[in-house]
Order: sequence, then C-alpha cells, then structure tokens
Amino acid sequence: MGELVTEVGDWDGVVFQNNAPVCVDSGEFGPDAAVVGFASESAVGVIHHEHVSLDFIVELFGLIEA
Repeated sequence: MGELVTEVGDWDGVVFQNNAPVCVDSGEFGPDAAVVGFASESAVGVIHHEHVSLDFIVELFGLIEA
C-alpha cells in the first residue's frame, strides 16, 4: 500500500505507531480527531470526524487487514 487516503480531508498531523494500524480517539489531537494509518506504513495521519465517519474508518481498516 502506498499513500494514506487523502480524499476524505486534509491530514492534521503525523505520528508514528510501530507500523501498526491505529484507529483511536486521541486527546493529543483534540477530542474530535481519529488517528488512522496503514499497517504497512510507519506514518499515520490524523483525520477529524467532520471529514469522515467512524463507519468509514472501520471499513478502511477492514480493507487494510484483508
């Protein structure tokens, strides 16, 4: 897998989580942020909920892990 999905909105930051997929609410980025990333990438982006639904994030991780 290449780049992180960007069409759902701009990334607000980059963090590193040991190449593991991450999908959590993160106080570091505000109460309305969700941290997402690809299992094959070190970098994960931060998406705010107004850009994408949590259902989409769950679906995204289902596709990544498949």
